[in-house]
Formats: sequence, C-alpha cells, structure tokens
Amino acid sequence: ENFDNLRKSANANLLSGIARDTLFKIITLKDEPLHTISPEDMHISAHFHYPITMKDSGDVSVIMVPRGSVGFWVPLGSAANQDSMFSVPTGHEGFYGLTLDGQLCFEFPQMLQLSLGGGIIACKEKQLFAQRLPTSPVQSVVFPWKTDITKKPGITWYLNAGYQAIDFIKDLTWSMDYSYIVHEQDEITIINNNALAKTAFEKGLPRAHRDSFWKDQQINAGLRYNISSTLSFGGAVQGHLDGVNVFNNTSVLASISLQF
Repeated sequence: ENFDNLRKSANANLLSGIARDTLFKIITLKDEPLHTISPEDMHISAHFHYPITMKDSGDVSVIMVPRGSVGFWVPLGSAANQDSMFSVPTGHEGFYGLTLDGQLCFEFPQMLQLSLGGGIIACKEKQLFAQRLPTSPVQSVVFPWKTDITKKPGITWYLNAGYQAIDFIKDLTWSMDYSYIVHEQDEITIINNNALAKTAFEKGLPRAHRDSFWKDQQINAGLRYNISSTLSFGGAVQGHLDGVNVFNNTSVLASISLQF
C-alpha cells in the first residue's frame, strides 16, 4: 500500500502533463514536436581506381578494380538544439572531418558487380558552449544543466559489402549493400569556472562517454531504371538491422538522375 501511494505521488508530481510542463519550463527544455529544414554537411573528395582485366580464352571474364578516396567534411549542417528534446544534428555538429575510404570491386561483364570496402572518419577537436551533460552516471534522457566543453569526436569506421546486377532486365539495375558502422567514444573535457559545477559534471562524464558510442548495422536495396542514356529514375529502401544508441528506422528514397 505504501509503495502504491509512493508511485501515485511520483506520477502526480513528476510524470503528469502539468508537472512535466512545469519542470521543462524551469530547465528551459522543450518537448513538443520539431519540424525544420536544414542543409547537410558537404563532402569533398578525390577518387582513384586502377582496373585490372582478367581474361579467359581471350574473353574478359572479370575486371578487378581497387578503388580509394581521400576527402573531408565541411560543416554546413545544423547542430542539435540543446533546448529541444527531439532536435538532431544534420551533420557532424560543426566539426571538420578527414575521410579515408578503400574498396575492391569485381565486375563480371554483362552479369553483376561485387564489392568489399571500408573507411574511417576522423574529426578535429572543438570547443562547444552550453551543452547539456549528465551530472550523474545513472542520469539519462533529460539533462537539466549546461556547461561548456572541449570535444574530440571518436573515430568512426565502417565495413561494407555490396552487390549490383546491371541491366539484369533491359535498362533495369538492382543493387543491395550491407554496412557495419561504429563510432568510438568521444573525448570530452569540462570547461567550467565553478568548481562545484565542474565536479558534478565530471561525475557524469562516464555516462556522457558511454552515450557517445554508437554502432549500426543496416541494409540498403534499390532499383534504377534508365529512361535514356542521360535520364534515370530510382527508388531505394534503407533498413536498420541492429545497433546501439541509434534510431531504429526505415527510410524510403526516390531519385531522378541526369548525366551529361
């Protein structure tokens, strides 16, 4: 009976709509739906490849193509709004990033293409202001307090396997690929002149480090139909298979491509 009374009291004072709205107003945090339009980060890269043709009885049986690229991310996207629960970044949160990618492709003429690849992204350290961080290792979801920090994002690396059947039906191409992506823990340093506040935020750093780690397994499948040599239409589905600290969502994409 005492437990039921305690639960009812907690629900009334902490979880009811009025109580939640009052709490969020005190900590200046919004929990209403968020709709916005924002650009994504821009990626600039240089690619190279070296086709190696293998023949059987004078005919080309397979073309092996090692590919590589080096590039960097330019931060044009928006960072997450610290005062909105449902705000997400549309890029690398203002960080510049260096990318290295490699891939080995096997092209079977008039049949299919197989590929195996991987890559890494490394970002530069940056100071961020008024960031919501936990003040306890067991705190989650709602972080009332803010502090300035120095943050160096962890390395992001991925492995990828792909399959593509080019013109398996006249002018129709089918493709599918699987990706395994891991983002290692960020390095976070508290910047706060208030010794008491700095101590509190440092107690919550293990939680912040743990929450910064994520990994994702996803599969993509798509079709492309060539209307002409310059115009094509496409559609694709991106599905989540498994992961840690990532959204479990399915995306449907459509495209129109022009080649000159």
